[in-house]
Amino acid sequence: MIGESVSEDYTTLCLSEGAMLYPAMNQDTLKKWYKNCSVYVQASSNETWGMAVDEAGTQGVPIVISTGFERQNIPDVIVCKHGNKESIKEAIQKGLSQRENLSFKAELQLRTWKNCAEDYQKIYNEILNK
Repeated sequence: MIGESVSEDYTTLCLSEGAMLYPAMNQDTLKKWYKNCSVYVQASSNETWGMAVDEAGTQGVPIVISTGFERQNIPDVIVCKHGNKESIKEAIQKGLSQRENLSFKAELQLRTWKNCAEDYQKIYNEILNK
């Protein structure tokens, strides 16, 4: 786990199961962690949109998310049941046997700030025209 502890109880539980907690990192250091990890797991409900999922996705690693995650359009993502240790374990094992997630990586390479701004502009235009 990397970053601040949002819930002391959750952090304690994860640490008791063998997790390690590292402090927040700058982007260059964090990118190396994403690039070298075997699977990125976001089984937490604390980051519902999941910018970190995109960050991991830029490195092509297999991604595990839990139910309740807001986004539904991530290609080749592995979904586990939130709060269910057995489901999370199975999803991680599946991720470890999966190859790089190149489809999501390629999709993210198309997501420039300009493209995002154009998407928002389309949404605002639709709202204003109604």
